[in-house]
Amino acid sequence: MTETIVAAAVRYGDHIHSLPKPARHHTIMWDWLATHPDEFAGGDDQGFITSTGRYVLREEARLIAEKANQLLPTAYDLSELYSEDVW
Repeated sequence: MTETIVAAAVRYGDHIHSLPKPARHHTIMWDWLATHPDEFAGGDDQGFITSTGRYVLREEARLIAEKANQLLPTAYDLSELYSEDVW
């Protein structure tokens, strides 16, 4: 079975926060800020959760989404994946 991208996610130290698709990274950051008001909402990095439960950064996520034929025709960045590229 081919690994796919299932959700956008943001890493905060050892914690990975994600919301179900079609959530965007900014939605995840606002959600984090609502529950952690004293912490930086931008996170350490932005990535995605795969169908195998892995957290991957934008570059690897792009390769996975391309291989799984998940990219929308409007996908524009050739090196990184954005949630707008898959849902």
